[in-house]
Amino acid sequence: KFLVDLVHAGLKTLGSLRLEKGYRDYGHDIDNTDTIIDAGLAFTCNFGKSGGFIGQAAVLQQKQAGARKRALLQILVKDPDVMLYGAEV
Repeated sequence: KFLVDLVHAGLKTLGSLRLEKGYRDYGHDIDNTDTIIDAGLAFTCNFGKSGGFIGQAAVLQQKQAGARKRALLQILVKDPDVMLYGAEV
């Protein structure tokens, strides 16, 4: 027996919880036109890795320039009747 009653949450709940945790969904939040810097995921790169990684020079160049083309942001909407368009959850 569980100490807490568990219920099925569903896919839409997982999507909203993903947003709260700051997880990115490839195809919705980011795609192949975003750099690791723009997506806010530079912390996942091991720049000291032996042999480097594909695209490392471009990422380092963008990081040193301090320039981001875009930034993924979260906003809190207090209006419960707000209209969502696209794939928002």
